[in-house]
Amino acid sequence: MIFKELNKFKDVVFTEEGHTYTIEGNPATSVTTFIGQFKKPFIKEFWAQRSAKKENKTVEEILNKWDSISTRACNKGSKFHAFAEDYINNKILNNTIYDSDLDLEAYNKIESHFLKFYEDSKENLIPICSELCVGSSKHGICGMVDQLYYSTPLDGFVIFDWKTNKKIDYKSKYNNWMLDPISHLPECEFTTYSLQLSLYRYIIELETNIDIKKCFIVWFNEKNDSYRLIECADYRKEIQNMLDYN
Repeated sequence: MIFKELNKFKDVVFTEEGHTYTIEGNPATSVTTFIGQFKKPFIKEFWAQRSAKKENKTVEEILNKWDSISTRACNKGSKFHAFAEDYINNKILNNTIYDSDLDLEAYNKIESHFLKFYEDSKENLIPICSELCVGSSKHGICGMVDQLYYSTPLDGFVIFDWKTNKKIDYKSKYNNWMLDPISHLPECEFTTYSLQLSLYRYIIELETNIDIKKCFIVWFNEKNDSYRLIECADYRKEIQNMLDYN
């Protein structure tokens, strides 16, 4: 039954190169891009100039540093997501290193955190689908769910998303807020991730007969002692307002 419902997303296609989605052959907006429309634009050059002055460096040096940090973070996240998918689905583990300067000691630590999460949760979470592409032709929005589980304690389906970034804030460091119609929400990682998973949930419940009980992120970072399980806020009402506003 569940796989028949998930087959309704068979026409949602993700292309790694360019990180693009199509649904029924038509270009679609990614969940990340859609949510980004409700944030104040980050003016890279402006902030680079401020950082350059503060750190006594050139703007070019600052931009290069930011690009390097971003690339390493993306490579770490990509490698980890591939590892998690392979491990959950009992596939041969792909140990390809995406970047020669990837900090392997730090990376190996987050892998160990995942193995701890797996052991702690395997009795309660039954894997249903990894890297699940979902989309709505009505709204022209698509995204990818890291992991759909069946939760035995909740007796229902739950969405899990893996995060490997350096921090997850619950409020804005600079007192920034999301844009209308969700200007009551602080612009921070917790808000962004809760909106992201709420939109996945909204799409799944709109397009299928699957009811999602809850959404969670699991934060894996080498500076933490272990993984951190974080329940997301249910922002489906906000998502509906965003879709109507857009």
